Amino acid sequence: MARFRGVSGLARPAAGEGKALAAPPVLFGAVGVRFATDLPTTFTRALSQAVSADPGWSAAPFGVGGRADVTLALDEEGHLSNHTIVGSPSLALRSSVERTIVLLAPRSFTARRALTKLRVRAYVSRDDVHDGLHGDVFALSAGSFSGEVGTAFVALPASVGAGRRVDIEVRLIP
Repeated sequence: MARFRGVSGLARPAAGEGKALAAPPVLFGAVGVRFATDLPTTFTRALSQAVSADPGWSAAPFGVGGRADVTLALDEEGHLSNHTIVGSPSLALRSSVERTIVLLAPRSFTARRALTKLRVRAYVSRDDVHDGLHGDVFALSAGSFSGEVGTAFVALPASVGAGRRVDIEVRLIP
């Protein structure tokens, strides 16, 4: 097996050796713009911020917080040009998605296509850890997006009794 040492001194496969590298995905929007970010990733992170500021979640019942199918349209420069929200979102979920879109409006994005379709699900559970008795104001995950799925959570202390934890899943819809 013929190998050679590159400039960095690491062994590199000779021509024809090893697996072919996959080409990076073709992107749409603000490709090449230094401050542009990936739309699904940024949406997931901004949604957790919007949930943390939305008073509707403090009174949301425990259990399913709804499901929303969100379509985000980018123009050729990577700005949000349109959006739709369908499905069965709770009032708190719809409000948080709308707040997220307001947060994202001035930014530039890249995405796989001009239309990005996301399924957003929320689940509200009892949170005894952030009960307001331990000096906790709230907890907020930065959110992550890997492959086709993003996750985030927000923990909101209650003024009386248990706090609420809102778990969010954002999934790309083909």
